[in-house]
Amino acid sequence: MDSVSTLRRRIGNLDDLRLVVKTMKAMAGAGMHEFEQTRQALEAYSSTVVGALSVALKTAGGMPMPAPPRTTGTGVIVIGTDLGMVGQFNDYLVQQLQAAGTTLKPATAVWVVGERAAEALRQSGHAIAAVYPAPQSASAIAPLVSRLLADIDSERGANATVAVTMVFNKVTSGAEVAPAQLRLLPASGSWREDARRCAWPPASQPEMLHLDAGTLNTLVAEYVFIRLYEAVVQSCLAENTARLAAMQRAGKNIDDRGRDLTLSFNRLRQGTIDAELFDLIGGFAALSDVQVRAD
Repeated sequence: MDSVSTLRRRIGNLDDLRLVVKTMKAMAGAGMHEFEQTRQALEAYSSTVVGALSVALKTAGGMPMPAPPRTTGTGVIVIGTDLGMVGQFNDYLVQQLQAAGTTLKPATAVWVVGERAAEALRQSGHAIAAVYPAPQSASAIAPLVSRLLADIDSERGANATVAVTMVFNKVTSGAEVAPAQLRLLPASGSWREDARRCAWPPASQPEMLHLDAGTLNTLVAEYVFIRLYEAVVQSCLAENTARLAAMQRAGKNIDDRGRDLTLSFNRLRQGTIDAELFDLIGGFAALSDVQVRAD
């Protein structure tokens, strides 16, 4: 049975843990706010780029568009975490890869964002081509995306028939974290049709002068950049959401454990006090008997 001093120390340790959890919840909340603002800003910029691409495709008219090449391999971008306390965040990515294993083979390259995600993939038998630090702020996303696209261009330069798929977590409508899988390259025909159908906000339809293949390729490259950037933002938002949920569960467990320890502490302390009172009463009674006999 624990002593009073042991229980007091354990309650003090829980208070320290409660402070850590409170700090992590505050950090997760701040991260969610930052990446949600980034997502909203990106949404506005993305609609501008898609609108420009829509105008370019409509202006191009009969400009020949090369058909997507037949792919012979698959590159996978897995967007995970460097930090812990996110529950099964990285396990979801491994499960998604395993579930989509037949469609993502043969994988010629696996680029992983986040050391913890890379370790989870290594333990599952996946070969890692490169590992990148997960962004901890919105300002770190653009350099990460540029590095990833440079490495992808290098890989596709050697093997242009490699398709690239993104696997990442995102926040669902029910504020839950779930894995997602999106094809990034090569550009399929579906997104071209979606871009063509995109309506430009003003009533008057703008026109693009001196449109050539270079301008169109620039817009497509920006579109690809935005899609990857958006996936990283969604992953960061999901990471902070998962961390906040994990800290809320941890806080509840700490509170429950604290109540149990406090109850045990109070009972033990009351028992100690009662035992000391009984000793005093017994001692007083014994002394009274001695005094009566002496008289």
